[in-house]
Amino acid sequence: SNAGQVMRLQNGRLLSAKGFAVDWTSVTYKDLPLWSQATTRPRTRFIRYHDEMPGYKVGVFDMVTIRRIDPPQDTRLTGILPTQLTWLEETTDTSPRARPSARYGLSTADGKLGVVYAEQCFGRELCLAWQTWPTTP
Repeated sequence: SNAGQVMRLQNGRLLSAKGFAVDWTSVTYKDLPLWSQATTRPRTRFIRYHDEMPGYKVGVFDMVTIRRIDPPQDTRLTGILPTQLTWLEETTDTSPRARPSARYGLSTADGKLGVVYAEQCFGRELCLAWQTWPTTP
């Protein structure tokens, strides 16, 4: 961004975020399912590690549960309807109540399932949303 904020993503998943009120650096995943596996199972779990600033928190560990959900009504999605996507939600033991730690809207393009829209919360005070452009259902 113009303010120096940077997010690094891979396959729609956060690898790092810098320049925000809360930064996650060095995000790594263990036993991370493929998107196609996550959409066909009722729920699955994996481990996420990250370093967090401020506070010099190193190796923060989250046990993440991912499950398929109905299209949400409260997104910032633009250009396509939520019902045109397949939705997944992640929660952790430390997720704020009534708020997932992440949500993903997926679509099949060129025969490959991928993230079109995502939201990620870095704590109670900071959640971000991003979307591919141009929009494609």
